[in-house]
Amino acid sequence: MIYLVSWILSVIVLRFNFRIKVFGRENAPGGAFMFVSNHESYLDPLLLGIALPSWRWFYYLAKKDLFDKPLKSWYLKKIHALPLDREGDVSTVKLVVKMIRSGKSFIFFPEGTRSRGEGLRQAKPGVGFIAAKAGVPVLPAYIEGAYKAMPEDSGSVVKRSRINVFIGKPLEFVNADNSSKEAYQKISDEIMHSIAQLKDAYAGKIS
Repeated sequence: MIYLVSWILSVIVLRFNFRIKVFGRENAPGGAFMFVSNHESYLDPLLLGIALPSWRWFYYLAKKDLFDKPLKSWYLKKIHALPLDREGDVSTVKLVVKMIRSGKSFIFFPEGTRSRGEGLRQAKPGVGFIAAKAGVPVLPAYIEGAYKAMPEDSGSVVKRSRINVFIGKPLEFVNADNSSKEAYQKISDEIMHSIAQLKDAYAGKIS
């Protein structure tokens, strides 16, 4: 219930403040999948969360520091956030793989952190590891305009601007090599390349 209420409030707040357009919703797979995107702004998790209908519930990872207060920690867990220690959290990653295999869909940002409007960065191998082990489709997306709408130094002030979310065709890594860090990095690079292709194909061309 808390997740659904938060989803509805996010839709209302985001669509009141920004002109949001989502392209490619029809590309979303029917079952569990990994929803991956570039990451420029704090708005990105919300934008991906509302890009698909409310019955497509998502889980996502958030840095462990955000769970420092009991009430905030309780709320984050209610909206499907899992705490992740960026220094290395093997148990959480294994849990994520298990959850995806059981039918849960996750939102991931392969770059690992916000690029702050500086363009796409190289993906971390972690998302490649999860894709190789989970065996579900990976749905790439490119978010355009989120950093302009809410840059890092804006505080709580937002700019009423256009945000586009472009969703591509799902990728499959069922038979991918999953035996080494290099193999995981290769998968992550392929995922990031698919996001870059969406940027090249559509960014700045849709008004």
